[in-house]
Amino acid sequence: MTRTAYGADAIRYARGNGRGHDGSESRNQYVAGVNMMPDDVVPFEEQMQYYWDHASAQHKIQANRFIISFGPDELNPDDPNDCMVALEIGIQFAKYNAPDCQSAVFVQTDGVGHKVHAHIITNDVKITDFKGLDHSARHHSEFSRTVDLICARFIESKPAELAPERVTPGVRGQRMANEKIRAMNEEAQQAAAVMGREPDLVPEKYIWIDDLRERIKRAAAGAADEAGFAQRLRLDGVELVPQKDKQTGRLTYRHRATRTQPEHYLFELVDTSRFLDKIPQNLKSKSHKLGTNYQPDSLAKMFGHPAPEAPKPVSERDRINAEIKDYFGNALRFYTIEPEDEDELFEDFKRWRMRKRDSEAKAGRKLPPVAVRDEQGRLSIVREELSRECREFLSAVVDAHVREFAEAMRQREMELERNGFQAIADEAGRQKGDRGLGDD
Repeated sequence: MTRTAYGADAIRYARGNGRGHDGSESRNQYVAGVNMMPDDVVPFEEQMQYYWDHASAQHKIQANRFIISFGPDELNPDDPNDCMVALEIGIQFAKYNAPDCQSAVFVQTDGVGHKVHAHIITNDVKITDFKGLDHSARHHSEFSRTVDLICARFIESKPAELAPERVTPGVRGQRMANEKIRAMNEEAQQAAAVMGREPDLVPEKYIWIDDLRERIKRAAAGAADEAGFAQRLRLDGVELVPQKDKQTGRLTYRHRATRTQPEHYLFELVDTSRFLDKIPQNLKSKSHKLGTNYQPDSLAKMFGHPAPEAPKPVSERDRINAEIKDYFGNALRFYTIEPEDEDELFEDFKRWRMRKRDSEAKAGRKLPPVAVRDEQGRLSIVREELSRECREFLSAVVDAHVREFAEAMRQREMELERNGFQAIADEAGRQKGDRGLGDD
């Protein structure tokens, strides 16, 4: 849950320009409003603007952003019915949490993890008295409790096969700090998109114990047995520390139970490349300290299952092309272009740029690039040049359409003129024939 002084930007960001973050044709699966007319009748931000204008001058916050995300075992992102359930949950949350406020609900599946999630953007100004949203309605603990109560009515709770993970207060605090950083980065991305510049993002804090958990789960998911598990851990930068059995003298990965602790594994993170500052001296953790999910018997249940296929990496060239296409799509918002024509128009833009590059080369000039590498070697868009070329191309397209329309009108006028002359000649001939008939 985050708050913003730029409510219209938050709504436009959630609405998108028709394309999803993953390149899908649609950004939103479903869209709905609470205490508002449909977005396609009157845009949500225009409906909220009336209340922002009538709020106190000291009232700076315009909207509250809530995100409810669902795991694949709760809602299937590829099932439209499950996406509709997420929409209903978002609507019910908005009505329960802020009954006297307007809310926009956007259901999406276009994130990196392809999970169903709902964005609820609630106007911070009440429609009843132009005052701010109640403090309890935007408190994190109350938000979590309300969501759980509503979800329980729509999603059947499944008993967990394994006990929850053990999370220390320190790790929990680090996770909350990262959530705030993610919210700040999202605001920075929205502001940068509006201003047409690169966002200044704050890196999240590295939580090594969470990284260790992820590596353990990856290794267990692809291992056939305990020996394979240890080997996969070693390849992923984690050592499964063995213990010498006092009775047999053999090395074993399972550490014997004592009066104070159960049988367990001992993990040590040996890959320290993700630390940006001081590296802790002790990077070991006993499995029961991580939670029963990581105990030997629990992990053994995962052995024998093939490891999930890693997502195919996106090349830097594909990434930059997607960003250019997204930027081009944003530029089209200022023109009357049908969404189904955007792809064809973008291909025309690429061909137009190739012709322009060739013509500039023949004249001894070089067309400025729309993407360059920065000091870190990362390829990024030159927004000023890309914006200039988009405007030039679209102006040429508009001019061509105007010329085609003018030529069509000219041809029509000529046709009408010819038809008019022909009608006059036909009438004159008819009248002459009539007179000749009378003389006889």
